[in-house]
Amino acid sequence: MSTKSAIATQFANAMHSSKSRQQLNRVQRQTQFKVNNMAELCNDDECVDMEEEDLSPEAKQALVKVQDVKDTLGRGFILVDIRSPQEVAKTGSKFSWEKFPIAMMDEAGNPLSNPNFLALIKKKFPNSMSRILLACDDGTFRSDLAHRLITTKLKYANVKIIEGGINAYIKHQPLTKDDLVKVRMVAQAGSDLSTLVSGVDTRQAGQKFY
Repeated sequence: MSTKSAIATQFANAMHSSKSRQQLNRVQRQTQFKVNNMAELCNDDECVDMEEEDLSPEAKQALVKVQDVKDTLGRGFILVDIRSPQEVAKTGSKFSWEKFPIAMMDEAGNPLSNPNFLALIKKKFPNSMSRILLACDDGTFRSDLAHRLITTKLKYANVKIIEGGINAYIKHQPLTKDDLVKVRMVAQAGSDLSTLVSGVDTRQAGQKFY
């Protein structure tokens, strides 16, 4: 099944399911995010087909079960939370987690890719052997995308993904009051994500992320 067909099927299933309106809106946002970022999953002339619940073979090899996260962190990995500021604010976070959203919602609720994502990763982890543990909400599309970009564009070798994402991890290891911190996002300069991916700056004039 092609990526476009998978997206259409996913949306159709959501339309006819008993899921809440909030869940449906989430599917719509994910679908739009996929369409907007399709080029970032392409290897030269051939684009990778991915369904919603599928991970690339490389991402599957990088999965860390939630019960193994503590041990993984103990081996020097740093957790990088790639969720949006809105998601982080809703669930809370640990002060020790690096928070580099790969995308966020604009005022209209549309997903925008973070133009500084790879630049922030490179600045925080200048050594290509740095140990990075990625986590989005559910450990699927965004984690796979981040893993693909970091390992192929930055050539980093030690990049893992939390299986099930932050949602699964928090369920396994609930945050304490001391863990919950207020999110503060600071504007930072960096190369546009589209430039880092394709070499061509596709941003509209005046477009801002933060």
